[in-house]
Amino acid sequence: MKITVSINLGGYSFNIDEDAYTELKHYLKNLELHFAGEESSSEILSDIETRIAELFRTKITGYKQVINIDDVRQSISVMGTPEDISDTDRPSARDKFSSPGYHRMYRDPDHRMIGGVCSGMAAYWDIDPLIVRIIFVALALGGGLGILVYLSYIS
Repeated sequence: MKITVSINLGGYSFNIDEDAYTELKHYLKNLELHFAGEESSSEILSDIETRIAELFRTKITGYKQVINIDDVRQSISVMGTPEDISDTDRPSARDKFSSPGYHRMYRDPDHRMIGGVCSGMAAYWDIDPLIVRIIFVALALGGGLGILVYLSYIS
């Protein structure tokens, strides 16, 4: 049994399962971030949503009434990445994060493995994400080992 969510996309109402909704939400958020600097970003996003709604409408039949994660992934592959959609050469998230000046640390969804935290930290400090991931694993294992040594010492 899966939870379904009712969404309005491109003027149409769809029932979509929870996993598919999460993936679609991340994709649309990435598009929103990518086109944030454009004058007509709201029009671009509206057109993209309309096209995705058209793709979803082809997936709905008399028997199948819910959009699933495979449908979302197929639609995303048809639409392409934000860089594929954009006709201008825009900087990637890494370029935006590593620009000089004050800025906040964010997760980097473009280079994520699990949640994008390590890649966001790496982008913030302009280093390789692998280094941050290795440090994170070492601290997690070291902290876990430290806890075991601490507990064995107490007893």
